[in-house]
Amino acid sequence: RGLGDVYKRQVLDSQVIVLIKTPYDIDNNDNVYSVDFHGKITWQIESAKKRFPKLQYTPYVGLSYKNGSVIVNDFYGTDFIVDIKDGRLLERKSGSRF
Repeated sequence: RGLGDVYKRQVLDSQVIVLIKTPYDIDNNDNVYSVDFHGKITWQIESAKKRFPKLQYTPYVGLSYKNGSVIVNDFYGTDFIVDIKDGRLLERKSGSRF
């Protein structure tokens, strides 16, 4: 299946992390995926809604790679460190950058 329109991507050694454009009227805010070099989706980001239930839940709008970590951020400026092996959310910080 196709992922949709890619907004940003980060090419790593064995995968590409992609941030998909998500219309605001669609209830799929887990819009970050890992794709291998054959085009197979290897994971979708862990749901922030499940991991941090009290957090305001919006699509991700930023993607970067720093010091061996994938970092995504949402519309409200909350940053999340993502495990590149399986898409788990490892840590979050509001209003600051890692």
